[in-house]
Amino acid sequence: MAGLIEKVLSLPLLNMILARRRFLIIFGLTTLLLMLMFSGAGNVDMTRLSVSGANPEGAPGTRPKPNPPPVNPDVPPAPAEQPAAAAAPPEDAPKPKPEEPQQQQQQQQQQPETPSPKPADPQPAAPPNTPEPNSNKPVPAASPRPYISYQGYKRPGYDLPLTRAIPLRIMAMGSPAAFDHTASDDGNADNDNGFRLLLRERLTDLGHKVNYVGDATRGNMMDAEVVAAAPDKPPTVAALHELAAKVVPGNKPNLYIVSVGAEDAYRHIDVARFYVRLDALVRYLLDASHKSTVVLTTLPLPHDGGEQNGVREETVHVNEQIRRLVTLYQKAGQPVAKAEAAAAAAALAELKIFDALMDADARGYLQAPEPVEGIPDDGDWNARTTSEAFRQWEADKDKYYAQQKKIDEDEISRMEAELKKVNGGGGGAARTASSR
Repeated sequence: MAGLIEKVLSLPLLNMILARRRFLIIFGLTTLLLMLMFSGAGNVDMTRLSVSGANPEGAPGTRPKPNPPPVNPDVPPAPAEQPAAAAAPPEDAPKPKPEEPQQQQQQQQQQPETPSPKPADPQPAAPPNTPEPNSNKPVPAASPRPYISYQGYKRPGYDLPLTRAIPLRIMAMGSPAAFDHTASDDGNADNDNGFRLLLRERLTDLGHKVNYVGDATRGNMMDAEVVAAAPDKPPTVAALHELAAKVVPGNKPNLYIVSVGAEDAYRHIDVARFYVRLDALVRYLLDASHKSTVVLTTLPLPHDGGEQNGVREETVHVNEQIRRLVTLYQKAGQPVAKAEAAAAAAALAELKIFDALMDADARGYLQAPEPVEGIPDDGDWNARTTSEAFRQWEADKDKYYAQQKKIDEDEISRMEAELKKVNGGGGGAARTASSR
């Protein structure tokens, strides 16, 4: 018997078949599946044979997806979103009786503040003017817009400090937009704060200690240092570079706000190579203070006679070079950001500069300043010559903001009354406010 088995196993045909056993296994399984499919003996469900993701959604042969989580209990799920292979309930199982629509509507009117039903018991969709569940605010009368409940949140970047609230030693230099009274909100010639006061208040509200440093003081704010060649005339790039060489080493700011180029454009000083002179200035600023970041602002276009003598075109060319230089710096990993169109309006200039600071923060540019003996982190503290002068400055500032708030409140009340009259007691902002 053993000899017979050895003879059978030694046959060439059997050896060839065993060498191709992988092919035989696959062929045999395929044949078995085909037989089961056509015979019906295996009761094979073709929708469960394909691999998940092999077919497009909804195509025959795709694996049925599980039921999605409930979204809104007040809105029934769409028919297309229901599972394709839902199991049918037994025939002898008791079926729930559907509620009459009129009865449901009466129950909703009687119990407007009843907690929302469980996800397993979806209710019909609410009419357009029905308040959202758990909402105590009424819908404005005769409003074509359904009531929407809004929930505010803090926008990251505008309500959070920059770079863990590091101290900011700021050197504002160049254009009078940093300190000119024409850039101030009230246009007061004694103000001369420009965007600096608004930017300082925003940064200190976020938790930063701020100190403006420079070679001169401009404005009626306490921390009023700037770098400028003259109180009423912007310096050229070359003049600002010479001035910076005298001021920067003893202050070592960690943030420069540079607005320069207006004088070069006005005097037509080789504007085609303006970027070369500006690059030399920026490189000096970064080398003279190793922890610093530079914010370059573009220039507002002139509107008083600038169109006739070509100053506007020169200013446009200067702005183009500033933008391209910033791109080159950032490509090389240099800590330079751009404040676009820092116009003469103080509020707009401050907002654009703060946007540039957020961009610099997102890129990881901002660093704590180098310690310098005699320069505190808080510039207000450094500027308090006498306690009486500081108290008077704070009182004047609080009085100004109180007056502005009173003016706004009076105007809001007047506008609300006018809108009520125009809209017949409802409509617009007045209607919404009165309905809440």
